[in-house]
Formats: sequence, structure tokens, C-alpha cells
Amino acid sequence: MDQILRQIRYELQQARFLAEQQAAERLRLALNNEAYREADAEVSRCMIAAARAEAMGEAGDKEEAAYQRALKHRTAVAKKYRISEQSFAPQYGCPLCNDTGYTEDGKICPCVRREYYRRFNLSCGLSPLGLADFSQCDPSVYAANEQEAAALRIKRLKDYAENYPNVKEINLLLYGKTGTGKTFLAECVASEMIQKGYTVLYLSSHSLNQLFLRYINERNTTLFERITQADFLVIDDLGSETIIKNITCELLQAALNTRMQTNKPFIITTNYDGLKLREHYGEKLFSRIASNKTQFLQFTGADLRIKRKKT
Repeated sequence: MDQILRQIRYELQQARFLAEQQAAERLRLALNNEAYREADAEVSRCMIAAARAEAMGEAGDKEEAAYQRALKHRTAVAKKYRISEQSFAPQYGCPLCNDTGYTEDGKICPCVRREYYRRFNLSCGLSPLGLADFSQCDPSVYAANEQEAAALRIKRLKDYAENYPNVKEINLLLYGKTGTGKTFLAECVASEMIQKGYTVLYLSSHSLNQLFLRYINERNTTLFERITQADFLVIDDLGSETIIKNITCELLQAALNTRMQTNKPFIITTNYDGLKLREHYGEKLFSRIASNKTQFLQFTGADLRIKRKKT
């Protein structure tokens, strides 16, 4: 089993045990109150009497009425002594799986998947908690003649993030010169997807290359599955990595193929335009990147990083 997943499952077991232990302790403390303890015992007696009547085939109206009265009395006692009966139920961290890691239909809970990819991103030196978000977007950082175009780019990407999965083109290719905001806005989209509950794998092209090498050297299929199974794959600065013969292009093509087959989107940022991408990676890989499911968005303007250094 994957070490990250094993650790998450262990922590969930511990959290579930702790929640149930704390709930039991809250009940124990409540039962130290004599009035509440007696009221609770009466509820138990009436419940058993009602169940016995039902099992015997009797009407049980009298017993049911007594049970309901006992419940109301216990609630009144709890209110009088400021005892929260709701606190007797375990307070699990995830209400969807109750910290079991699995939903009612037996599938891995989204909380596990999100935490899995958060930790994997951390292991790659990238923290989703440090990603930019749309609240930080400010077209005024661009030159006056570039602000309108910048505002339109922000709007298109914000609309994509808000409307996904109901979008025509699920993939994004953000291209243009260095320092024009491609990485920043890719992070904004990724951050929005994390907030919506999707798993995001955010990698620089160099980190992706290293992951491919590990996959080949360690023969660890889990590494490749991480790339293909994340809800969103973000590849930052494609084209800056060293092309490793028989690895980089071939495995990237295979990964994008698999994602296309399962309708899982990707976001790519690059300094290359379409022509240079085709020249650099070849027709086969380019056709996967530039399919009819990919929205191209060009970034123009001066290098903002140089501008910031000057100001």
C-alpha cells in the first residue's frame, strides 16, 4: 500500500477512536448528574417495555406513550442542567465518511483523496496552501494599455473555475512571455478547484520529469497513477525541463492520453506558442496538448517580475 495513503488511514483511525472516546467521556460526565442518570434509566426501561410489547404482537400504545414521555422528561432535565445531549454523538472530522475513509457506497472518501494529493504536492516541494487565489488578482499591476486584456484573462479563468465541470473546453493552455502572470492564474484556478473539493496535482515541468524518472527507475506504477488519477493536473512552465530521450515525451503523451480517456483535465503554462510546442515535442504529443478540449489563452505584456524589482 502507498505509504502516504497508509499514513492517512492510520490517522483517520486514530481520529475516529478519539472522537468516540471523547463522546463516551461526555456521556459519562452527564450521567454523574443524578437527575439526568435517573431520567436516562427511565428512558431505557420504557424503551425495553415498548420493544417487548412489539415483539409479543401487542398494540403497545401505552408503552410507546410512556417511552415518549420519558424522552421528553430526559430532554427537560438535560436543559435544566445545561447538558448537551447532541454532544454524546462522536464529533467526526468528516461528516461524509465519519472518519472511516469510505463513503456509504464503499468508495474512497473525497477527504482522503484531497489529503492524499495535498501531501503528495508537499513531497514535491509544492504546498497547495500557498497557492494564489482570485481574490489577489489585480489588473492594475499591468501597464495601462495591458489592463483590459489582463482583466479579460482573469474573467475567463474565473468563469472556467466557477463553472467547471460545465465547460466546453476542459483543458487550459496558458502561453506567453515570461512574467506575464501565467503561473499566478494557474494557481488561482487550482486553488478554486481545491476549494470545490477536487484533487489537484501541481507540478513544475522539472518535477514532472523527475517523477517520470522515478517511475522508470523504481518501476512504481503508483507514481504514474498519481499523474493520471488526480482530478486536475497542473504542469507549470512546460518547455523549461530537459527532454530525456524515451522518457519525457513518451510518458507525458501516455499520461495525457489516459487523462483524455477518463475526461480528466489539465492546465499547462508555457512560454512556447503552439508552433514552438509542436517543434519541441513533436506532432503526436502536441495533438494531445492542443486537442479540441483545450482552451488556448495567450498572455501578453511586460515582465511583471522585472517591473516589481524596479519599483
